[in-house]
Amino acid sequence: MRSDAHQSVGLWLSVQSLLRMRLNYRGKLFIRFGCVFLLFFAGVILIGQWRQRTIKKQALEDQLAGYIHMIDKAAPDTTTEYSGRLGSILPLLPRTIRVSLIDLNGSVLFDNVGASARMENHAARAEIVAASRHPYGSDIRTSHTDGIKYLYLAEKIGSRFVRVALPYDTEVRYQLQGDTPFLYWAMALLLVTLLLISGVAKSMSRAIRHLRDLAVTPAMAGDEQVFPDDELGEISRKIARNYRDLREKTLAIDHERERLSQHILYSREGVCFFSPTHEVLFFNGLFVQYLHAISDCHDISTATLSQEPFFASALEFVRSPHSPSYESRIHRHGKVFSLRTGVFEDGGFEMVLNDVTEQEKMHRIKQEMTGNIAHELRTPVTSIRGYLETLLEQNPDEETRRYFLQQAYHRTLALSDLIRDMGLITKLDEAPDLFDLSSVNLNELLERISKDFAGDFASHHISFERNLPVETELVGNESLLYAIFRNLTENAIRYAGENIRIVAELYRKDEEFLYFSFYDTGVGIADESHLTRLFERFYRVQSGRMRSTGGTGLGLSIVKNAVLFHKGDITVKNRSEGGLEFLFRLKRIP
Repeated sequence: MRSDAHQSVGLWLSVQSLLRMRLNYRGKLFIRFGCVFLLFFAGVILIGQWRQRTIKKQALEDQLAGYIHMIDKAAPDTTTEYSGRLGSILPLLPRTIRVSLIDLNGSVLFDNVGASARMENHAARAEIVAASRHPYGSDIRTSHTDGIKYLYLAEKIGSRFVRVALPYDTEVRYQLQGDTPFLYWAMALLLVTLLLISGVAKSMSRAIRHLRDLAVTPAMAGDEQVFPDDELGEISRKIARNYRDLREKTLAIDHERERLSQHILYSREGVCFFSPTHEVLFFNGLFVQYLHAISDCHDISTATLSQEPFFASALEFVRSPHSPSYESRIHRHGKVFSLRTGVFEDGGFEMVLNDVTEQEKMHRIKQEMTGNIAHELRTPVTSIRGYLETLLEQNPDEETRRYFLQQAYHRTLALSDLIRDMGLITKLDEAPDLFDLSSVNLNELLERISKDFAGDFASHHISFERNLPVETELVGNESLLYAIFRNLTENAIRYAGENIRIVAELYRKDEEFLYFSFYDTGVGIADESHLTRLFERFYRVQSGRMRSTGGTGLGLSIVKNAVLFHKGDITVKNRSEGGLEFLFRLKRIP
């Protein structure tokens, strides 16, 4: 019994050490199920063996008890002639049996093996102690008399103990040992059961293996993958579907994130994202550029930005937002920057810096242009209204009537020119892509200018000279090219004076540009501070260039925008010989 328990403990420790090793799920499942069954099997075997040994020991003890009763009848406790009385019964008992008679004090009265007088007191012997308390007492030990190991059985009968003993030799041990065939059958059953457990573990581990493969290489998940038709297979299929959906959504998010990153990197706005803990997550180069243009900050952090008065209010808004976004203007070093701050749902926020100097300038220009247009329209409209009211209310004579009608007609032509120029310059600003491109012969275009203004040239005694090669061609918009030379010609006719020359010439060309000079030999502009503003809309030089000379105030502005449309540039200067000269270039292939 004790050795079997030690073997079971050793087996369990060995199993524990195996479980600590890196085994696959099937191996671990087999070992666990096998261990449970082995423990159960070992318990059944141990209990069965113990039960068999108990029954056999009880049978042997019953046999020995029969010997005790035979001895008691042969030599009752009323006699002391033990040797004579037992001499006739001992030959009937097993040859190796040992018979002892012991009084209640433990003294040996008779023993067929040794001299009873020399034997020590047996009151403390285990079988004697047990027999004094129970009907029988038994023990297995080595005798102090002859050194042989015996199976003792003692019974208290009357005033003495009758004890018999059989040597605990091979024959007795064989009688007490378990049923060997039973053990063989049990081992065979154990092997069959372990094989069944292995099959069950293999079947159960198949779905687990699919789950493992799916976890290790999730990219292999596909509709063609086969899972077992059980709960684990259903879980595997569900995980595979979820992974495919997650993979598709992750790819879509990655693509969106990549597009967003590219958009931010190449955006014309400076963008910086902050986490809910005010840590910098991402920014583009333009944010750094604008930040350096505004302040001396070299470190992008909320601690550094909060020290700048430009960002203090924005950061205060982030700490306690009362609206989704915040916007302010920063005026620094002659530039205007827009600062926008938006707070996200998770507490993070973004800062967007944008250089709006040009937008502010255009806004101001549009405001000025609106005022100028109203002013320019007011004068001719008021004149036309006055002339017509006079005709309607005073009924003047025919000559006066004709004069008023002619003046109203001229004012109407001025309004038409103003509307035409306003439409052209608005189209240049808002929709330059609507202008068609074609090959234009500039020499033929200047021939049209000469014919269109022939009357003006004659009345002001002006000669118009064209110094262009015959085949001077340019890919551009014919209407805008015509507007360039028309407005320059009108400007010279109105303001340069009489008895002058107007010259348009091509003084240089290369593979990219054609270089033009358009000048007159007239009065020029005495105060050269006006030269830098000639191309502004509705700008007029007050000295010598009054509204009485006509014009919309948009001619030179149209010239500049038309030149810019053709990827060129234009400047103006006073000629040393007298007069005003415009130098500009036009790209040959825009």
